[in-house]
Formats: sequence, structure tokens, C-alpha cells
Amino acid sequence: AAERGVAAAGFGAAAFMKPLLQNLALSVGKNEEICYCLKAWEGLPMAVRAGGHVSKEDALLAVAVVNRIRRALSEVSDTTVSRIGKIGLLYGQAFGVPHWASQLFAEEVVRGSAAFAVSLAVSAVEPVLRNAAALGAWQVISPVAVTGIVDVVSGLDVVQEKVYEQPTVLISEHVTGEEEVPEGVVAVLTPDAPDVLSHLSVRARNMKVFFATCHDLDPLNAIKAVKGRWARFTPSASGAVSWKEVEEPRGVVGGGSNGNSSSSATATATAALATSSSSAVVLNGGRPPMDLKITIPPWSGKWVVNMTEYRDGIVGAKSKNLARLRGQLPKWVGLPSSITLPFGCCEEALKMAENQKIRDELSELVKTLVARNEQHYNNTHNRNHTTTTTTTNNNN
Repeated sequence: AAERGVAAAGFGAAAFMKPLLQNLALSVGKNEEICYCLKAWEGLPMAVRAGGHVSKEDALLAVAVVNRIRRALSEVSDTTVSRIGKIGLLYGQAFGVPHWASQLFAEEVVRGSAAFAVSLAVSAVEPVLRNAAALGAWQVISPVAVTGIVDVVSGLDVVQEKVYEQPTVLISEHVTGEEEVPEGVVAVLTPDAPDVLSHLSVRARNMKVFFATCHDLDPLNAIKAVKGRWARFTPSASGAVSWKEVEEPRGVVGGGSNGNSSSSATATATAALATSSSSAVVLNGGRPPMDLKITIPPWSGKWVVNMTEYRDGIVGAKSKNLARLRGQLPKWVGLPSSITLPFGCCEEALKMAENQKIRDELSELVKTLVARNEQHYNNTHNRNHTTTTTTTNNNN
């Protein structure tokens, strides 16, 4: 009954959210996060909870709560599938059930649970809230114009160790925010909504990798439809994202997901596509640019600093940005107190006598990485020389 009511209510489904969350909290064993979501929802203005007219400021606050509810639902779903997925396959095999039905068993259990009704309510209210908040379909976390070959994966975690030989625009169905950007990837697009201060978000901005969330499945599905083909993505200052198919850039060997590419071709394409990520540095023949300079801040002498001490040379950009928010936020937005381990703490800890063994192990690992990088550079240099010689002879 709740599902039928939610489906027909539109934004009025917001009125169903409280009892649906209460029901979900009573239906799952580990319900701490669901309870926090319920508390956050109850703290929203009445206009939001009743499904009425909302202001832009109220809508922004509500979208943040809805994002948290969505993440909690994903956790409930993943936990259920991990618990009964394999068991369902074994029972299906024992009872002679078709394999496709056994594979869908865990998913259908989730769809028949209290979590599914909450997800229907979220799907009904989120588009209205995002429209009221003027957020649009896209939430751009790291705005960088890129070109790459489109690929689709179930989750960013499954390709952490993969090296993409061509500049790749990766559409990932699931992103937690704790992953790294795989080597060779110039863009990550996802329907998930990781925190803008998550590890992945910060890394993407630092590496100049285009990273964005799309809250509307239609444009995301349109991009998925060109999997294996090249496309150019351009974010605008207003937060919109435009894209178009393009020809394969010159210098890239192999034109699709099944093509083969050389390291030199990848380096040329990556540089040409205006991406200065660390992935591009690794791909660029195995050596960083000659003009690369890294300044290592000296240790401040303190093992921990509070927000009043967040400044250049002590902490990073994320901590400094948090400190700058003090006095800049509306009263209803709380700024958490924080402390930070300043630059140099790790190095100072490694200097301690009790950490000598760890320091020696790290030193050996660094030497191994440097040797491998040098070997990769030499191999790439030799291939480039061979290719150049062959091309010259053919032209003659």
C-alpha cells in the first residue's frame, strides 16, 4: 500500500518518508545509520517533510539528507545481497531452478523489503528538491574538459589495479569515495553521490580528472550507449555538462575498447587531451616532467593542530578550506570542530628508533619502485626509437 501511495504522490511522497524510515529501522538488524537518517529527516523544515513548497535554501539542506538516505539504502542492499546471494545460487542449483532466476533471487529479496519503499520515496522527491535547489542533473565535483574512450564498469573498486592504455572516460555504477582513480582514466562519471571532500573527490581535483555525479539516468544512459567510442566532455561554469562524440585523436593506436595501444601513443594522447593528472605523469614514458618541483613543508614541531592553526605550510587545502568556512555558513549549518595531523608528522614518526624497521622497509620499496619506473622508461624509449626508425625507412 505504501509503495502504491508513494508512486502516485509525486513530491507528496515526502510525507511518507518518516513512517517508511521508521519501518526500515525496525526491519534491519544494524540500523544505526537508518536512525541517523530518520533524525536528519525529522530536522528538516515542515514544508519539506509535508511535501509542500520549498525554498532554495531548504531544498539544498533536504538534498543533503536525501543523499545520506540513498547511501544508507545502498548499504542495506549490498549487505543483503552479500549475505544471501551465494546461498540463493546454491539453493537454486539444488532445486533445479533456472540460473537466471537464482541470480535474481537476492535482488528480489531487496525489492520486497522495507528498503525498497524508502527508495521509491527518495526517487519521487529528489528530482523536485534538486530542481528547487537549482542543482540540475549534474553535480560536478572536479570540472575538467577531457576527451577519452568511454567504458562502463559496475564499480570503481573492481578496476583499482587496472591500467588503461588509452585515455578513458569511466562510467561507474557505484562509487564510495574511498577509491583511487585508476591509471589512464581521465574522467569518472557515476549516479552515486560521494562526498565532495571524500578521498576520491580530492584526488580527482588534484589530478585534474573530470569527476561528476549524474542524478538523471537518461543522460547517463545516453553516454553508456557510446561505450567503446571516443567522446569529448566539457563542464560549464554553471554546473552543466555537455558532451559529443569525436574522432579518435591522432597518435592513438587502436580505436576502441578492443584496440591495442603503445605506451608512447597513450602518452601523446594523454598530453594532447589536456590532462595533467598523476596518471598522465606515469604514462609519460615512466618519468615525471623535468620541470616538476615538489616543495616539502618543514615539520611545525606539533603532532596535532586545531582549526585556528590551519594555514599554508602546516596543513593541506581541505583543512584550510574548512577553516575558511568559519563565520561564512548559515546558522542552520553546523561546522564541526576538527583537528589535523600537520605536514611532517609521518616523516618525524619514521625517524624514531622504534620505527627503524618500518623505515628500512619503506626505503627498499621506494628503491624498487624507482627501478621499475626507470625500466619502464627505458623500454618505452627503445620502442619509440624503433617505431621512429621504421617509420623513417618506410617513408624513404
